[in-house]
Amino acid sequence: MANHPYAEDGGVYLPEIKRLLDPGLYPHGAEFVVGHLQYSLFAPMMAWLVRESHFSVEMVLLLVHLATFWMTLFAAWLLAARCYSSREARGGAVALLAVWITLPIAGTSLMLMDPYVTARSLSTPCALLALVGALEFLLPRFEMEGPTQHGGRAMVVCCAALVGAGMMHLLMAAYALGSVLLLGALLSRSRAARVWARWGWVQLQWRWQPGCNCRRRRRARSTRGLC
Repeated sequence: MANHPYAEDGGVYLPEIKRLLDPGLYPHGAEFVVGHLQYSLFAPMMAWLVRESHFSVEMVLLLVHLATFWMTLFAAWLLAARCYSSREARGGAVALLAVWITLPIAGTSLMLMDPYVTARSLSTPCALLALVGALEFLLPRFEMEGPTQHGGRAMVVCCAALVGAGMMHLLMAAYALGSVLLLGALLSRSRAARVWARWGWVQLQWRWQPGCNCRRRRRARSTRGLC
């Protein structure tokens, strides 16, 4: 997986890191970057790492990129361990994620993991760890080794991972929280909760997709009118 720190969103995150390291570097137009990142601790954390390590910004971003890539695969392994009993199945799940991690998601321009370091690079493994904690709390079926984790500890892992994701990227943390709540409803012992969760998921998919298609059609018509 290549590292392109100046590509796409990297062009927003990197200037903010450099601005925190040297406030006089961007005397004008800093609000363009600050407005997008004011609710994230990603840039301050990267700037702190640069100061403490005495490495260049590019070297720190490369090391963090490699670390977050490993964290994502490790969190996927923990998640697979809660879903499959065999080591081969877990390894296959992680290998499949590693192969697909740079592919764009169908119908969007988003990838499972960006080829550069952003706040999403840290929120993604946190989201996976939140699902690991939720599964461990709700349905402790398999364990890699040793006895089953205590339910309270699993819930602490889930909540801490959600908080960590929120400190990096609020929107991704909201998606992770929604996934945890949906998982909790689907694995609930209450039949009504399971039925309502499935119904709500179907309604969300049914209402969201036509809305997106209608917006695309209206945008296409307005573009044709300008031609």
